[in-house]
Amino acid sequence: MSGRGQVYAFDASLIRLKRLKANAKATGATNVIAKLGDFLKTDPTSPQLSQVRALLVDPSCSGSGTQVSRGDVWIQAASETAGEEGGEGAEEEEKEKEARMQGLVRFQQAALKHALSFPAAVRVQYSTCSVHRRENEEVVAAVLASSAVQAAGWELEHALPTWPRRGLPTKELPEAYKVVRTDPSEDYIEGFFLAVFCREPPPLPLTAQAPQPQGGCATADKSARDPSSKKRKRNRPRANEQSELPAGEADGTKQCSRGAAPRLRATSASDQATKSNRRKITKKRRIVR
Repeated sequence: MSGRGQVYAFDASLIRLKRLKANAKATGATNVIAKLGDFLKTDPTSPQLSQVRALLVDPSCSGSGTQVSRGDVWIQAASETAGEEGGEGAEEEEKEKEARMQGLVRFQQAALKHALSFPAAVRVQYSTCSVHRRENEEVVAAVLASSAVQAAGWELEHALPTWPRRGLPTKELPEAYKVVRTDPSEDYIEGFFLAVFCREPPPLPLTAQAPQPQGGCATADKSARDPSSKKRKRNRPRANEQSELPAGEADGTKQCSRGAAPRLRATSASDQATKSNRRKITKKRRIVR
């Protein structure tokens, strides 16, 4: 951003928010405004957020792509081994895991849809550190199928086209080649998913109309809207000024065609008084001589 604009960062966890502030300070990002709160409760039409152009949605996820680096894979393996012996305990744990996954998917879809509802946004990135299709391709497909998202003109952008590993194709998401995946076992990095939504800039809002006079009349002073009308008034010759146009055109009359006699130009009272004064002055000069 080159120091221009501002970044509003929302997180409902105080611990994660403190970590975000520390990372922003460490990278020299001085234009990040961290806010403790639920992103889903923000108002996209508020004066503060109505002009936001881009959003990054990185919601809570299962973190299945980071299991190796965190050691979760070994914990999970030990848990599965114990579950084979436990019986009922393993079934309860599976139910809890499924319920948690369903909750994560619902939140991920809600967060992505909310980001796509910002009126001035033209670019939204959705990312997770999960390798599960349910949190990635299926979330993207479900959101793209929303009538509100389609009406707003959102579509998938071909993200990082030079990256070789693309999304997992599904019937609901034929454009899976536009999203990006990483595989911890083959790419030697943590599991990651990225989808980029884009659209044409929405039309600018109509400017506020001038208040109408009381009574509902939609009339207005034309001279106030059209400066040229004032100019035309100033250019009109005054009654006691002689026009530089030929006779018959200064007052709008024209010479008659086919040899007809021209119309007489009307003179005002001030013109007649001026001529009378000139005659008197001429007579006085003759007497003095």
